[in-house]
Amino acid sequence: MAGNSNTAAGQFSIVYDSTASLMMSGGGDLGIGSEGNLPSPTGLAASDSVHTGFIRITWNTVADVDAYFIYRDNSESGSFANVVGTVASTTYDDTSAVAGTTYYYRVKAYSSISDTFSGFSGTDSGVRAFSALSAPTGVSASDGTDADYVKIRWNSVVGADSYYVYRDVSESGKFIDVIGTIASTSFEDTSAVVGTRYYYKLKANNSSSGVFSDFSDSDEGWRLSGTVGQSIVAPEDGGVEPTPSDGEEPSNEEDAEDLIYWNKQIDDDTNENSNDFARSVTTDVDGNVYVVGSANNCDWWIKKFDTDGNEDTMNWDKRFDGTGGDDAVNSIAVDPDGNVYIVGYGSNLVGEASGLDLWVKRFDSNGIEDTVNWDKRFDGTGGDDAVNSVAVDPDGNVYVGGYGSNLVGDASGLDLWIKRFDSNGIEDTVNWDKRFDGIGGDDAVNSIAVDPDGNVYVVGYGSNLVGEASGLDLWIKKFDSDGNEDMINWDMMFDGNNSNDEVSSAAVDSEGSVYIVGYGNNLVQESSGEDWWIKKFDSEGKEDTIGWNMMIDGNEGDDTAYSVVVDSGDNVYVAGYGSDLVNQISSLDLWIKRYDRNGVEDITNWRDRWYDGNGSDDVVNSIAIDIEGNVYIVGFGVNLVNELSAEDWWIKKFNK
Repeated sequence: MAGNSNTAAGQFSIVYDSTASLMMSGGGDLGIGSEGNLPSPTGLAASDSVHTGFIRITWNTVADVDAYFIYRDNSESGSFANVVGTVASTTYDDTSAVAGTTYYYRVKAYSSISDTFSGFSGTDSGVRAFSALSAPTGVSASDGTDADYVKIRWNSVVGADSYYVYRDVSESGKFIDVIGTIASTSFEDTSAVVGTRYYYKLKANNSSSGVFSDFSDSDEGWRLSGTVGQSIVAPEDGGVEPTPSDGEEPSNEEDAEDLIYWNKQIDDDTNENSNDFARSVTTDVDGNVYVVGSANNCDWWIKKFDTDGNEDTMNWDKRFDGTGGDDAVNSIAVDPDGNVYIVGYGSNLVGEASGLDLWVKRFDSNGIEDTVNWDKRFDGTGGDDAVNSVAVDPDGNVYVGGYGSNLVGDASGLDLWIKRFDSNGIEDTVNWDKRFDGIGGDDAVNSIAVDPDGNVYVVGYGSNLVGEASGLDLWIKKFDSDGNEDMINWDMMFDGNNSNDEVSSAAVDSEGSVYIVGYGNNLVQESSGEDWWIKKFDSEGKEDTIGWNMMIDGNEGDDTAYSVVVDSGDNVYVAGYGSDLVNQISSLDLWIKRYDRNGVEDITNWRDRWYDGNGSDDVVNSIAIDIEGNVYIVGFGVNLVNELSAEDWWIKKFNK
């Protein structure tokens, strides 16, 4: 018997058998009813690759009927003479359908009282999902035959509508890096690096059902190197062929990393498996290095080192907790007298329900906190508020910027919030305490920079500043020291591709030029994800679009420039992270670049400055330069201290 048999409540069992007659459970022959005035079923729907055991057909109820006949055909224009089942309900599971085959269904309603049928319902198609797919066979990768790519071929798999291509640099690797998906049975790997041997595997996929096959066998391949007429030699396993030299060896002295005293990896040993982040770094006139971040992802943590990497654990190594909730330190700055300012947020500092509140602290160079004039705490309107950046001008005035909740209006969301204090902690509430809202969404200050004349540059993001659907947009503002905003030349807003874009950091060079860094979405190409975005403006707000406006992608994953700093020679250092820079499975990697003031990148001493911890996410959050020109970066890496240490502080120094 085909299909199902159901019992109409309180009546009889209806069965359709191979003799095409309806039978009551008591054996009475009802005969074949004629088509009458019954309404046809509506709302017919057949499942498309949803169920692996059947195609489910559903429809709406028709009043005063006892049963429904389900008809199936292989063509939408077919005769629909084949009845696959009868049911009394409005759901039927066609278990006889062959996986991957498209069938067309119609339904008729039947009344035993009048012994009549309705007309056909509308038609809908359905497909039974595959419960399994065979792994692709015949995988073959080209061995140095193509200059532009490695070509991979394989045999088709029944039921598959796409194939996922995986690549690794080791035959015994994990093959977690998907380099492409394609519907055909060949793929050109244009991202393969000349001279590197790769191993490829495939998985077949049925996109409708979400079913994947197991991995195929692997095959190795490499991209053609050399020029026409040269012999082609396969690279060593997992290795890279030598790059032709231009006769000049890179310097081993300038910008060499200090691996003896630095390359510090620090875990909060009071909490195993805790996530710890170094968020900001600065230096003083004596070359001391201050680093701030989090311990156990919730407490302020502050450390001080001398230029040789010796930590001052007696006066520093400070930790602060607000009221037991989440607290974070986001930025640090040092004034001309060596006083240290640290900013971030703490939980419920102002009141029991004030949420996250602004928090500002000051210490002298010996670590003694000024709790009389400082230790400032501010709440907006009871929502979350935070300080993201702090800067000090040549006169010792302190500027802090971040965000507050609904400062501009009852529903303005997160708003820009900027405050100024003198060195004694007295706030200028007349000219400053500035608050700005974009278009009602979330807005925030991410960074503040001050030029030698005391002008203040505030950067971050605002919601839908450029257009109604532009998402988060870059936002740059300039004020003089009295708080007057330059609305004519500045108040700049930029959008990438109607997606979220942010400025993370700003810096000013000796001539007053302003550099901003952050990210924009798909700036380099349609699928490049978040890309580095670097811009330069002169002091009047004129953008240098010839040498700068740089958009940089790692390996089509998310990449973000988090911090920028300028040295005494007006060289510009940018740091953040990039995706899979070290290898195809290194995830997010530390990334550092250096340019001269004209935008020319230093590829001799700083090319390929990227670092991976243990194949997990690693990020540079901040970069600083000391009085001697040494470069410090801080951020985090995963399980650097041990296998269970989770995210750990990571601090590096490059000697000038």
